[in-house]
Amino acid sequence: MKIFGKTISKHALFRIGAILLTLLVLGTSAGIYAKYVRGVRVKGTLKVDGAAADTEAPDDTGKGLDETEAPEVTEGPVITDEPEVTDEPEVTDEPVITEEPEAVPEIISFEARAELAPVGGEDFDCYLYIELGGDAVPGAEWLPVEGARGRHGSSVYVYANGGLPVIVDPGEDGGIIVNADGALCVRVSYEASAEAEVFACLVPAYDGETPASLYNDHQ
Repeated sequence: MKIFGKTISKHALFRIGAILLTLLVLGTSAGIYAKYVRGVRVKGTLKVDGAAADTEAPDDTGKGLDETEAPEVTEGPVITDEPEVTDEPEVTDEPVITEEPEAVPEIISFEARAELAPVGGEDFDCYLYIELGGDAVPGAEWLPVEGARGRHGSSVYVYANGGLPVIVDPGEDGGIIVNADGALCVRVSYEASAEAEVFACLVPAYDGETPASLYNDHQ
């Protein structure tokens, strides 16, 4: 037989057919193998930068390599911070005593008449004094006399006008000095929590003397 202009014997032709058949079978097997074989699982070691890293297949529990185990839960009593209990105040049967505020005395207005000693007909200038006891306070027309010693141990005042002692006329009727049933009396208005004793006197006014010295010399 001639192939491509060359004469080939039957024996050689048989060998060529056998070779082609063998190649066909090997090619077919390789194709089938390549069709159904996709990968091979191999267990071994992997070297990264010269260090060996063991590779293991995941276990059957389904947990991944990145999952961490949950902490173990133990049963026990739950302790909470309870508020501190303070001791209650002791209760006694004794009565509670409270101090009552002191009562403020009520101030009342009073008017009194103090009798003067008889005055002679001689004309002379006089200061009019009164002595007022207790917590009594006379009107604004009476000026306290500092340094005067009351005969009855009470405060001494002199009749004044505008803060200065004034001369009075003993024979005046209807003013501070009044004639009551033939007796000369001094009319005094004051404020106090109770009635007070009032004493009055006339003292001649001498030049160069203070109201206090005049009153003390007269006693």
